[in-house]
Amino acid sequence: MQGKARGDMTAEERIGAADRRKMDGNSLFKEEKLEEAMQQYEMVHLYELNSLSSIAVFVVLFLIFVILD
Repeated sequence: MQGKARGDMTAEERIGAADRRKMDGNSLFKEEKLEEAMQQYEMVHLYELNSLSSIAVFVVLFLIFVILD
């Protein structure tokens, strides 16, 4: 939800916002816009602090970004 602080969101709203960020990050990654993709994945991490899959995606993409840089 736009304009709503993460702390004020319900669990469902946080999951929805994280999913949108993941999709945006995936699109940016496919366009080889790695820095912008990383920013989206970092936001996913903030929305889903307890999700191991989000952390794993973040770590893998960070390593790819470092290797390609």
